[in-house]
Amino acid sequence: SRTQALTSTALVFFDPFITFDREIELFWKPKFSGATALFFANRYLIVVYSAIGMVPIANVAVIWTDRVSLQ
Repeated sequence: SRTQALTSTALVFFDPFITFDREIELFWKPKFSGATALFFANRYLIVVYSAIGMVPIANVAVIWTDRVSLQ
């Protein structure tokens, strides 16, 4: 359902914010390696995927709001 999609997406966006300080220490400061590339791909591709996935939900919310306000 839409509520489940919004909840899971909120968690995907929330996690990078609460762990960003550790991410800087562990992955941004040391020398770049294959593990670093894998971490960034795993970490940020899911954020991009979730953001793209939110577009249809946002459009439905706008259409639903317009219909409700017109009545």
